[in-house]
Amino acid sequence: MNGIEAVEAVKAQPFDAVLMDIQMPEMDGLEATRCIRRLGDPEQSNIYIIAMTANALMGDREKCISAGMNDYLPKPIDQKKLLSALVKASSVALPAADGAGETAAEESCLDGSILDQLEETIGREAVASMLSMTLAEVPATVALITAANADGDLDRIRKEVHDMGSNFGSYGAMRLSDHARAIEKACREGNAGQASELTVELPGLVDETVNELMARMPELKTVGR
Repeated sequence: MNGIEAVEAVKAQPFDAVLMDIQMPEMDGLEATRCIRRLGDPEQSNIYIIAMTANALMGDREKCISAGMNDYLPKPIDQKKLLSALVKASSVALPAADGAGETAAEESCLDGSILDQLEETIGREAVASMLSMTLAEVPATVALITAANADGDLDRIRKEVHDMGSNFGSYGAMRLSDHARAIEKACREGNAGQASELTVELPGLVDETVNELMARMPELKTVGR
């Protein structure tokens, strides 16, 4: 399949996610992604796109994210990383159970239904292992974002919060995920004032989210604390 056919496939039928090869004839994966993001139907333009590329070079990941991709996997594909990426894609697509669930999600940092489905799919032990790795990186990531904000480095903020939003969204931490995406959008649009205001609020929301995750999964209490 080439890039043109990939775009037409997304237009022709619904998919949960797209595994987008970067090197394709006629139209490469980067341009195909840009075309998909410009489609008029939100269900098509917002589809979760995972970049896949051989001979990965430094800076390739940033190029893919800038083109509008949600995740990046270098070849040869690591099965655990692929599973993690697909779990993130499925969590983004999960609908709210009902109106009451939406209200509860607004009051809580977590959408428990996403964690429940994740545990059913790969098991609680696997979820705890993946989440432990995510939480272990949190202090350093928050420090990097805070330092980048102090320097007014919108590009660095954007890169760091993109991963944070994607990672925590896969565990149902939708308030944090949405907040990170709002920061990313402000950075991409060059709105330094809004990006800075949102970034200042980030550490507190991170703490709330981590506390809720640990309360829900007590086996995580010793991780990164």
